[in-house]
Amino acid sequence: MPRQIHRITFLALLIIASLCLFTSCNKILGYSDSYEDLFPESKRNDAPNAAQEPALAKKSLSHSAMVVSKEYYDKEGPVYINVNFELPKFEGDYAGIPGINAYYTQMAETFFDANPCNLTMKEVERKTSDKIPEDVDSENPVCIYYRNSNYTVTVLSDIISVLVFFDGHAGGTGWGETKGGTFDLNTGKKLELSDVLVKTIDYPNDIFEILTKAIAPNAQEYMLIADEGLGIIKTAYDLNDFALTTNALLLFFQKYAIADGATGMPQFEFSYESLKDVLAIDVSHAQTL
Repeated sequence: MPRQIHRITFLALLIIASLCLFTSCNKILGYSDSYEDLFPESKRNDAPNAAQEPALAKKSLSHSAMVVSKEYYDKEGPVYINVNFELPKFEGDYAGIPGINAYYTQMAETFFDANPCNLTMKEVERKTSDKIPEDVDSENPVCIYYRNSNYTVTVLSDIISVLVFFDGHAGGTGWGETKGGTFDLNTGKKLELSDVLVKTIDYPNDIFEILTKAIAPNAQEYMLIADEGLGIIKTAYDLNDFALTTNALLLFFQKYAIADGATGMPQFEFSYESLKDVLAIDVSHAQTL
């Protein structure tokens, strides 16, 4: 019996010694019985087997003014042209930028070539103008044409919205026009108002309806509406005349469309909050560029 006890004691001590030796080896070799220490990838965000999407590099976007400045005087005409356009020119990584820039280059040429003096921009560039008198009006030119412009840009994720304001006069007649352009930066496509709204609305009748409601309380301020009634909105409003601002959808009328020239260009803002159920685009990060 004592011999059996000694044998059991010896086996117990042998087991304890083996366990101590294994633990010591683990410590010496730097091992641990922790799962995370054995497999550190399991708690690292950059582990090869971690389920994560690669970070997308943010695309760059900036703009500068494309200035088109032309002055021409021909005493034989007599003709005087003075144009000073500022239009946007974009730079960045988006694939649609070249197409957007081409749109505004063409716009500059179109508005210049619309002058009543029958001179295109390219013709004026080829001509050598006479010295322009200090007081052009004293020469009473039969064709006189002034125009200038400026613009604003709003960016909404992968969409930009540009408002260009033109003004000037020709032969004493005041002139003004606003051009809205909303573009997909990835494709360069110019968006329609229908692209901005969900397909479930009754387009364009719902647009005419919200415009009518906005104008109705002050309809008497708009001469043509006062004379002909709110029904002319459907023919007076051009569905291309819209823009996106930092907090609202802007719908505007051209000069003389619903009011006299002194009223200018009536415009109406509809907050994104009021349109949240019908907007088809993300406006949460809209900001001025």
